[in-house]
Amino acid sequence: MSNDAKTKEKMRIAVFFGLCILLVAGIFVSIGSGTVSLSVGETWAALLGEADADTDRIVNLIRLPRTIVTVLVGANLALAGCNLQGVLHNPLADPGIIGVSAGAGLFAMVIMLLASVVMVVAPAVMPFDRLKSIVAAKQIACIVRKAKRYNATFSNSRFFIF
Repeated sequence: MSNDAKTKEKMRIAVFFGLCILLVAGIFVSIGSGTVSLSVGETWAALLGEADADTDRIVNLIRLPRTIVTVLVGANLALAGCNLQGVLHNPLADPGIIGVSAGAGLFAMVIMLLASVVMVVAPAVMPFDRLKSIVAAKQIACIVRKAKRYNATFSNSRFFIF
């Protein structure tokens, strides 16, 4: 391994650990901030189960689940973006550009229009959200497969189908 490669590897490791430290700091800020401000000591005590009942309830029943879901959603969005960019070989690909968001919105409107008589409340439509996104993504994948079959051109910034 050359000296330049070793330097790049050390830089990657340093950036990775720096981002991990920022993630942990962000988690503590998220748990500590809200209507009732908590110090880092109070947050830590609540996480260890040594805080008073009110602080323990605020941290463990409200803020910690919210923060965990936020971190997991962010990680899943990052992975979904990496998948889109990897599959399409396009570093600029995102759901808005390739139409997954528009397809999900279209299916949401179709379901709301067709089921407006049957479904009285909006939460009843929510189980279909995942289905709508999957159908839109499958349509995009089908277009990409057909484009590859007909030797379509994929560039870094545009998607042409001839």
